[in-house]
Amino acid sequence: GSANGIGLSEGAGEFSHRPCAAYGEIEEAAGVEHTVSLKLNHVFRRLYGRGKSAVNPCLAVYCRKNNLGYSRLGLTVGVKLGKAVVRNRTRRRIKEAYRIHEGAFLPGYDIVVVARVRAAHSRYRELERSLLSLADKLGLLRKEGA
Repeated sequence: GSANGIGLSEGAGEFSHRPCAAYGEIEEAAGVEHTVSLKLNHVFRRLYGRGKSAVNPCLAVYCRKNNLGYSRLGLTVGVKLGKAVVRNRTRRRIKEAYRIHEGAFLPGYDIVVVARVRAAHSRYRELERSLLSLADKLGLLRKEGA
């Protein structure tokens, strides 16, 4: 991982090498209304360390309340999955599954989705099912009656 962003607590005097990330990660993912993209290293690490997690053969999902009123989504697709084309396809599929079902997710969470090796060889429907079942396990989905 990169060493940048390690000592960056909220409002610290140091700036990240990417200014857009330093100012609260304001990058709207296309078509995703209540979610911005998670980019800062220390936020990912906080989730891995202190977040709740759930795992299945395709994906691992980490989540933690963020008290922001909107969610932040981070995707991790490691080199193990294959070359860039495969990793980007996997990333796009996970992002799309989230985008379509975004309304079902409760707002106010930091969510990191880690693609496991099997995700690269899975059909879209399987990724979608995996994401929703893990989100349900972690209590990230709205109740039907609400």
